[in-house]
Amino acid sequence: MKDSLEKYPDLTMAEKLLPLYKQMGEYTDAIWQLHGDFFSPMEKFREHGFRAEIAEIIRKMGGVCDEILTVFETDK
Repeated sequence: MKDSLEKYPDLTMAEKLLPLYKQMGEYTDAIWQLHGDFFSPMEKFREHGFRAEIAEIIRKMGGVCDEILTVFETDK
């Protein structure tokens, strides 16, 4: 996305999408940090707090996905 913005500065969609894609990357990193590994031990998934943290991050990601779709729908 950043390369597209640099090559095509008049591409307003890329300018709007770049921060949203960065946010998605930050949320993905947050999940990886929370997991601590590719497959977290099942004991962690039995803890309500652990599941609640993951669910909150996923809800935030869903909101960003909605924003991304809005950009695609409105910047045609």
